[in-house]
Amino acid sequence: RIVKKDIEQMFGNYINKYDKSDKFIPAGFNIDFDKNFMADMWRACGDEYFYSWVGGGRDIDPFRTVGMLEWAGIIPPLEKRNLTGMCEYFGVEIKDAHNAESDIEATRQLALELKKIMQNGGMIP
Repeated sequence: RIVKKDIEQMFGNYINKYDKSDKFIPAGFNIDFDKNFMADMWRACGDEYFYSWVGGGRDIDPFRTVGMLEWAGIIPPLEKRNLTGMCEYFGVEIKDAHNAESDIEATRQLALELKKIMQNGGMIP
């Protein structure tokens, strides 16, 4: 409960949970895992309103984007569907896999590479 309260206080510094247009947009690799974990924590504390803080469905997630590129036939199905495998495929350096800071930076770089592909009409530069 203490952790949830601290997180809510931090969230409250930046957004208004009562305003439907003012929500955090989560960014990360396979972000559903993290959002589900957080929502479960909220529920365990007797609070069903995690999504009053976080925008449902408005995520920045390279994992999903790669899935769409595979589905559209723009890239072949990848054997390694984890951050390391996707970084290898798209030529993104990941310095120290499973280190939070390194993973965040690799996810950011991967998202930027995928953005280039989308801006290029689905063509890999």
